[in-house]
Amino acid sequence: MKMLNQYIESKTKFTLNENQINSIDLIFQGKSLEEIHFNNRESGVDVQFWQLDLFESLIRSFNELEKKKSKIIADIEHQDIENKNEVIEVIKTAVDDSKIEDIYRPFKRRKKTKATLAREAGLADFADWILDVAYGKLDSNVSLEVKAKEYLKPALGFITYDIVLKGAQDIIVDRLLKKAEIREKLSDLYYTKSTLKVEKSDSFKNTKYNSLLTFKEKVASLLETKNYYKFPMVKKAWEEGQVKVLLEVDKTELVEQLKSEILKLEKANPWAVFLTEAFHKLIDIHVVPSITQEIIEELLLVSESETVKRLKQDYQKLLLTPAFGEKPILSFTQIKDSQLEMALVTDLGELVSSTTVALEKETSKTDFQALIQDIVKQIPVGAMAIGLSPFARTIESFILSCFDGDIKKLPAPIAFVDMRGVSSYVHNAYEADRNKSKMDHTLLTIARRMQDPLMELSKYAAKSLLDIPTYVSDEKLLPELNKVLKYCISIVGLDINKATKMHLELVPGIDSELADKIIEFRTQKSRFVEKQQLRSDLNVSEDKFDLISTFIKVMISKSILDKSQISGKDFPAIKDFIKDQNLTTPLVLTTELETQIFESKWKSIFGEQKLKFILKELKSPYSDPRRTYKFFGFSEKLKNLSDLKVGWNYPALVTKFSSFGVFVDLGVQQEGLIHLSELSSEFVSDPRKVIGLGEWVYVQVIDFNPEKKLISLSKIKAEKSSNDKTVKAKPNYKSGTRSNQRSNNKSNSQEGSNSEERTSRPERTGERKFYPKKDADLKSRNPRSQDRNNNSKTSDASKVDESVVNKGVDKPVDLRPKNKNNTRTYAAKQTGKPASQPNREKREGSGGYDKNASDRSERSDRNRNHKNTDKKFDK
Repeated sequence: MKMLNQYIESKTKFTLNENQINSIDLIFQGKSLEEIHFNNRESGVDVQFWQLDLFESLIRSFNELEKKKSKIIADIEHQDIENKNEVIEVIKTAVDDSKIEDIYRPFKRRKKTKATLAREAGLADFADWILDVAYGKLDSNVSLEVKAKEYLKPALGFITYDIVLKGAQDIIVDRLLKKAEIREKLSDLYYTKSTLKVEKSDSFKNTKYNSLLTFKEKVASLLETKNYYKFPMVKKAWEEGQVKVLLEVDKTELVEQLKSEILKLEKANPWAVFLTEAFHKLIDIHVVPSITQEIIEELLLVSESETVKRLKQDYQKLLLTPAFGEKPILSFTQIKDSQLEMALVTDLGELVSSTTVALEKETSKTDFQALIQDIVKQIPVGAMAIGLSPFARTIESFILSCFDGDIKKLPAPIAFVDMRGVSSYVHNAYEADRNKSKMDHTLLTIARRMQDPLMELSKYAAKSLLDIPTYVSDEKLLPELNKVLKYCISIVGLDINKATKMHLELVPGIDSELADKIIEFRTQKSRFVEKQQLRSDLNVSEDKFDLISTFIKVMISKSILDKSQISGKDFPAIKDFIKDQNLTTPLVLTTELETQIFESKWKSIFGEQKLKFILKELKSPYSDPRRTYKFFGFSEKLKNLSDLKVGWNYPALVTKFSSFGVFVDLGVQQEGLIHLSELSSEFVSDPRKVIGLGEWVYVQVIDFNPEKKLISLSKIKAEKSSNDKTVKAKPNYKSGTRSNQRSNNKSNSQEGSNSEERTSRPERTGERKFYPKKDADLKSRNPRSQDRNNNSKTSDASKVDESVVNKGVDKPVDLRPKNKNNTRTYAAKQTGKPASQPNREKREGSGGYDKNASDRSERSDRNRNHKNTDKKFDK
């Protein structure tokens, strides 16, 4: 372990503390990162997940390095080498792969080379004779040409004295290769001083590489992680034969110095020309090409590693997109041939029915309005989700026009749902379940992505959600993305009654066999009502139960412990603690009461850090690291590119990153660019540090070229105008105002204190405000919101009127659930248990697969309102 710790310190530049060393030891033993992270969080150990992930990667590299060392040492031990033991000892203590390669290179068993063939022809004696004469160990007046004729071997291909001379020279070059200092010094020169330059090749045709013809960059700069994106394009053009790649460096002085130190020949020596020629042959044919190849491989490694790191950040951001929650949703997608596709999806993500709405009829708008109103009378629809596509704004406009363009008349707020990855997912889903059409699968996944993005996106192929460069291998990327998925599942917690087999197998301690048992139990018997059923009904061992219970939740349980991520082994003691202290859950602790608890016997029973963790879990049993869902929408004033105005602020959705900035969707079928310099008032090297994929942000148009369709945007200027305390404009659905006009507006007395709060938080500026009808009782619109207070066993939503009139649609909408047994909102199971679970409390906070990630249990829901602190895996 000492050697491993030294290796990690050399790679990370850390000075490992005791907690880090203990975590490394646990990883080395095979413990899962999620388990170690939970134990660290529970015991108050400050070793973040990003560090555990880094340690695991380095342990894997260390193990591979140790295997390589063993193989090399075994090979060297069977060779006749001077100072063999010293060489082996140096290899054993080396912690750098390139250094080991440099040590081993002279002794590496190679395929037959020119030097090998020359030795087989007996030219080694001739090479020894040349060296002995050159260094005065032997006197001879015989010329090289005459002496070479003695070693002619026509049968072996050495038919002339000139070929014999070249063979002897090859043997001398091979011996010089064993001088490690030659490669070491030249390698250092190329890594620190060389410049990579691109030139046009003879077969250059592809004009897209024209910009590369002026490419010239220091190798040392290209190896910096911040420049990870620069070399891959050069490599691609090189592999296609379009360009030549050169490493330029002035090595004349160093080569002369090495020649003087290695050859040690007097200038008047008649043999100097022959040996100097051999030395330059060594440099130009063997050493420099090898170093060049090594540098290119390292440049690609840096590019791939840094790209993977950033893809992990993007994937985590998408997975931890705020969840709307378990509410029924009307989902909408593409218009084809003047038709609108829509579907009703239950709170549990089950498809009730779908229909097609014709838009060209004279009565289309009135019929659609009547249809929607009939639906919401029977079912408390939480939102109308529109899949982002070229038709998204058209769908939005149609829905609004049906309600006189007044957002206050809408029965539910409109939300836009990202459609990245949908096509490949729907294809696979349709192949697995042909009972639903592809359109049904599309509408269903739109609704589910809004309800719980983590559960839905984890079913997608991770590659379909990300823009992955061709130089990134699946072998390198996919295990890392799977690691991110496991992490996100572990910090959010998995509802055991909703999880698929794929989800269950991501939980530490649950293998394929146990996942099948859990699903079989849910299907044949009933849902889980407490975690303890894993022990009593499925015979899970105590150790495995203690591990699994920290990552799963039973949200329909009456016990707060089953909804938390507290280990099952602590349940009995915690129940005694609650009873002993006469507490009620969820906990609401005064400072005095909390002080009293930490002065009681329970501090010594649990330990101070663990007691803190338990109290935080009991305070917020529905805690979730994801931020609270907020409705955002595109500006109603911006429908086409021609509507775009310089100096105006608009809400936008972050769609992708580049090395020079961020691309966002403004809802006009043309992406805009926020340059790095316009993201933050501070220097930004990586846009992911200040903004996340899939986030809604507010931007200001600073330049617009209609001919080239280039839109330049600024996040800084939008925030500056939003931060102006004199601004009182509502950041509502109809966003899009001229910033200089807003900054001069007087205070609007109708806004009250809430507008002060909004203007002081720029990240909320583009938030869509939804105003329900004045005469509508919001609580009656969603009976589930009262479950916690009235403990109702059935929701009003279960009283579905089957005689709903379906006006103006091509086929009637069947509001009855297709599978009542699986639809909690509409019908209770015949078990006497409630048909609906209590609403979860507001879920806010931050979760991070990164160095600054804070445990979600460390903040109460009361203290996390309005925060937007999602962080990145930036180490």
